[in-house]
Amino acid sequence: FIDGGHSEEEVFADFVGWSSHLIAGGYLCVHDVFPDPADGGQAPYHVVQHARRLGTWDDCGRVDSLAILRRR
Repeated sequence: FIDGGHSEEEVFADFVGWSSHLIAGGYLCVHDVFPDPADGGQAPYHVVQHARRLGTWDDCGRVDSLAILRRR
């Protein structure tokens, strides 16, 4: 579960630090993901986009501002 600092540096550090600990089938949840910049900060959104581009995460949807990804 990634929630905390919302700078690009902080969110990407959390992603790099925690995602490597998840096994296949493990879930990564990222809070405060807002596609529209008018709704909130963009760093959590950017890290979710990055994870999707890596090809090792499946998008499992969202619950409000919580994005849910599953490791392949």
